[in-house]
Amino acid sequence: MTVKDYIELPDKSEIDVIIRFSQKSKEKIDWLQLGSYENWEFDFVKEMQQRINEFCFYDFVVICDDYFKKKIGGMELFNAIQSYNYFLDQIVQTIEIENELLSGEIDADSRMAGIESLESLGAYLQIRAIAIALHMKIDEVKKMKYSDALLELITQKRLNDYQSRLIEIKTKKYKK
Repeated sequence: MTVKDYIELPDKSEIDVIIRFSQKSKEKIDWLQLGSYENWEFDFVKEMQQRINEFCFYDFVVICDDYFKKKIGGMELFNAIQSYNYFLDQIVQTIEIENELLSGEIDADSRMAGIESLESLGAYLQIRAIAIALHMKIDEVKKMKYSDALLELITQKRLNDYQSRLIEIKTKKYKK
């Protein structure tokens, strides 16, 4: 069965049960040769991170056409599902990497200052930080390879952490 045949089915319930309990539908294989998230555009990855919880197979079909320029209607359904799983896994990896390398503890002072209000800006703060640091336009940053943008964010975080620790050390020295 192809993706197109599946989508056109008036009643998908029987096929959905087969898909749900099939081991084959749980595999993550890059049949479409989407490649690694590292080479995808930064803005695209950030958008997919935001949408991950509401993302579905139909969204993937559209993204394959719109972003990756791949028509998957004639593709075997299980291969498309495995590609979908691969795609989701790539996005989850970016979230995990960012959580590990970019997040930090929020102290009481930051909370009192209202850091939560910045969270509503989402990825824009990251895009803006890169644009300022590299003297680029916002649109240029959005089109950067994800790996390049991530490297800049990690660099900025480490520099900020270093500066904070240095100030703390110097402040303690002068108080003595």
